[in-house]
Amino acid sequence: MIKRLAKAAVRKIIADYELWSIYRAPEKTLLPAEWESVRFAPVDVRQVILSAPSTAIRNLAGFAGAEAAGFGAWVDDCLVSLCWFWWGERYRRSRLVWPLTEHEAQLVQIITDEGFRGRQIAAGLIQYATFRMHQQGAGPLYARIWHSNAPSVKAFRNAGWTPVAFVARIARSPERYYRLIIQWDPKFRVTLSFQTSKGE
Repeated sequence: MIKRLAKAAVRKIIADYELWSIYRAPEKTLLPAEWESVRFAPVDVRQVILSAPSTAIRNLAGFAGAEAAGFGAWVDDCLVSLCWFWWGERYRRSRLVWPLTEHEAQLVQIITDEGFRGRQIAAGLIQYATFRMHQQGAGPLYARIWHSNAPSVKAFRNAGWTPVAFVARIARSPERYYRLIIQWDPKFRVTLSFQTSKGE
């Protein structure tokens, strides 16, 4: 009850807010050991559409395109987990939470079929995708995680990723945002900036 009242009070003051933890991949990764029943590999749109029994996974086919790379996990020829990295202008046009520089990329989406959760498939996929992205010369690699998303935090930590920053975005209107970045790795810094679009 108190929590609901507090949220309602905040909504009267600000139009919207976002609280994100920023995770970074380790600089060096190894190709995960082969799993007995899971196969990891890069994906293309056709594979996503044809081999994913989950509608939620198929809906992520739109993440493909220029300056994007997708990786998946298959069980019995069914795509059961999928993640996408973006970088460059593709990322900057639509993602404003965490700034990227040249060669950096962000894991912008990951999903696992509900029937295959709890088996650490997502963590294995993150580790595999990290290795492949490093092979392609990308890095550092980042991911944003909603502050209370415990399953995602667990998956990224199990894959060797570590938290390096916290980002808060606060809006007084749908198109006017303030972004506060508190970063502690590799060095401590606090940055406050103004954005004119939610960019999501």
